[in-house]
Amino acid sequence: MDELTSCIEELKSRIKTHRSSLSKSESRTRVALIDPLLRTLGWDVSDPELVTPEYSTGKGRVDYALLKEKGNPVAIFEAKKLGESLSSDNHRDQMIGYAIKEGIVYAGLTNGNDWELYDVFEKVALNQKRILDISIEKSPTYHAALQLLCLWRPNLSSGNVTEALIPIVGLPDDKSKPPPCHRQLSQDWVSLADYESESGMPSKIRFWNGTEKKFKSWRNLLGTTIELLYKDGLLTKDRLPYAPLETVGCVINTEPKRISGASFIRPYKTEIPFFIEINLPVNDIRDHCRKLLEDFGKDPKTDMHFKIA
Repeated sequence: MDELTSCIEELKSRIKTHRSSLSKSESRTRVALIDPLLRTLGWDVSDPELVTPEYSTGKGRVDYALLKEKGNPVAIFEAKKLGESLSSDNHRDQMIGYAIKEGIVYAGLTNGNDWELYDVFEKVALNQKRILDISIEKSPTYHAALQLLCLWRPNLSSGNVTEALIPIVGLPDDKSKPPPCHRQLSQDWVSLADYESESGMPSKIRFWNGTEKKFKSWRNLLGTTIELLYKDGLLTKDRLPYAPLETVGCVINTEPKRISGASFIRPYKTEIPFFIEINLPVNDIRDHCRKLLEDFGKDPKTDMHFKIA
């Protein structure tokens, strides 16, 4: 974060000092503003294993392809000169069209100051595909840094971007530390305690650590909740075997066995060193999540929220 915030401060200075020159040339904008930020976020534009400039999509060329393993692009970006508007839906549609043609998960646009990133295959309207929309010049430095972590190479390369969208207000007395974080949730968010919708998966789920995720199934929500509780040191081996509602539908254990000793029917794959059985209807999964939070020191009213719009 220190390196990223320092880079953002430098970019703000360059935008202010060299606006006239940079606004005349896309190539100057790329060298002075875009390339330095990409490098700081782990995308060394001089490394052919990480970035392909002037990438050919079959329908046209794009300025940057950001590569994951085996040289496959995870994102493509089109660059504009500083000050050039990104607001044309034609530009956005064109980039997303290129990405769809190539099977690339993310597509973005930038003029060095404004940055946009889109989740290409999300089945929603164009403006709802947008997962990053920021002006470096207009945003507080730490706020900009948090949002730009969408583009951090380990995050973007995963193909399942985790958004750090907690705005930071003001500057800290100690400039080396971020100030307290505050998040005012809009009316289209409801807590896990209050969520009763039968309309399917929420568009996003926000966890107590401030991260937001999108899931394709409720089982993924329950699995991720268990993983986060473990990583926070709240769910420990001495609490196992554990069943949130004392049913066989969800069990956490050190071996793939229920409390009765019977083998799991449908184990859930996880990165933590426990075995999880998740074989539940949607409503029961939400109830199990609520009980999990209550039993391990979290509050379903404040520590998990669903976006319903």
